[in-house]
Amino acid sequence: MESEDKRVALVGAGNVAAHLAPALVAAGFSVVAVWSRTKPHAQSVAAKVGGKACSGQLRSIPAAAIYIICVRDDAIPAVAAELCPLHPGALFLHTAGSVPMDVLGQAGASRFGVLYPLQTFSAERALSFRNVPLFVEGCDVGTQREVRRMAAALSRRVRLLDSRSRRHVHLAAVFACNFVNHCYALAAEEMAEGGLPFRCLMPLIGETARKARAGHPATLQTGPAVRGDTHVLERQAAMLRQSETRAVYEAMSSSIGRVARKWKKKEEKNHD
Repeated sequence: MESEDKRVALVGAGNVAAHLAPALVAAGFSVVAVWSRTKPHAQSVAAKVGGKACSGQLRSIPAAAIYIICVRDDAIPAVAAELCPLHPGALFLHTAGSVPMDVLGQAGASRFGVLYPLQTFSAERALSFRNVPLFVEGCDVGTQREVRRMAAALSRRVRLLDSRSRRHVHLAAVFACNFVNHCYALAAEEMAEGGLPFRCLMPLIGETARKARAGHPATLQTGPAVRGDTHVLERQAAMLRQSETRAVYEAMSSSIGRVARKWKKKEEKNHD
């Protein structure tokens, strides 16, 4: 890519943009602008990379070769519909896992694709973008090649993936990250009930994560639900004061039992 083709405008200034902006600069791109509905957010990200902070009308974003839309998923269609017609010929990308690529084409972009980072981002936590898996897609062979080349400059882990498959990856990430973290929050509440800090669970959490690397999680499941220990399950459910938390416990226990039975039947069939 020629240097003039590496001018990038980030549309959105949330956690993804905050990590993507310096990664782009480190990869040789120039972040010429960062837009946000909230000017201080745009200024915070733009200050890291020397770009212009923009807010208000999307037409205030200066010309760039690549526009990366990093707003929340349900805002992408409206942002794209307003922005894409303003810059015919530019490359438009979004970073969402659950939004199809074609939303950009429907908004009027002629060259468009997806750059989806499979990672949880928090503004206060540093991480290496070189290790972030990037799933990419392009509207045609040439565009896909360009998006893949851009992704390869950012990360060692780049993979082509269509919109349908990417939706499944995003859903899997919700289970593996968002739901697991929520379980940590519920666990912290129970530890507090017992007068202990959450950090006491760290050895257990660490070993569980290490085991997940060793094989299929369904075959490594432990605990009362997989054993079918109804006395423990009923006793623990009764301990939970909030009906919502109890519903989570019962639903999770039921799901663990169902998956365990399914895998047991699978193993028995394989041994026949």
